[in-house]
Amino acid sequence: MEKDRKVVLLVIFYALVIFVIHYFRLGGKQYSAITTIISYVSGIIPIYFGYLAINYFGLKTLQGKSVLFLTIAQAFWMLGDILWLALEIVGGTAAVSDIAYIAGYPMVLVGVYFGIKTVNLELVRDYKKIACFTISLLIFFYFYLNCFPASWDNEISFLENVVTYGYSIADLILLASASWLIFIVISGSFSIVWLLIGISFLINFLADIYYSLNYETYANGDLIDLGWYFAYLVYGLGLFYLRYNAEKALATAKEEMTKS
Repeated sequence: MEKDRKVVLLVIFYALVIFVIHYFRLGGKQYSAITTIISYVSGIIPIYFGYLAINYFGLKTLQGKSVLFLTIAQAFWMLGDILWLALEIVGGTAAVSDIAYIAGYPMVLVGVYFGIKTVNLELVRDYKKIACFTISLLIFFYFYLNCFPASWDNEISFLENVVTYGYSIADLILLASASWLIFIVISGSFSIVWLLIGISFLINFLADIYYSLNYETYANGDLIDLGWYFAYLVYGLGLFYLRYNAEKALATAKEEMTKS
């Protein structure tokens, strides 16, 4: 209990610090540099917790496979942040960094698939529930694409058009993943791990939507950046608890065996 409490408090403290920095735009002329550092630190946190979990579970287990793909997704998003900064310094099209961002979303889908199997294997086999849930998602996707249509623009490059379509599909993947994770919790398979990861996907999704509506006025260090950073932190906590809960369950089992 003491270990997880310390980790959660540290993450909350860090979240409060970066909120204050962004809200009051602290740092003066160095504000942009400070927010760039924050973006990297925030992105590294879930990668670090993911690395620890991979080492603990190994790649032959469902948990190990799940956390591997979820960590790869975060690594792609981190690469996108690095490329974004590099392109701002040397110049170039932002579509290059966007490709790295988009590449992470399919990894999320695979990681969530393995994750669902670890929590509730029977749910994966319940075709009636899957069909009803999938139909509901498709109806929502229809309205989503009507609200945020992706149309080909002949005035921009082929790559930029592909990226536009890519983000529309990527956000749908993110929303579907979040919905599936929250669905398994509602179905009775409560898990703080997947609840946190599902919430992080929803935060990320909402931040993406806000950005898509205001991308023309966006600048590095805007408050919307906190949406992605907080999503990273909640994501990191989910990966932390994935390992922590397994360690705790193993310790409890050993303790009970010793008593008996």
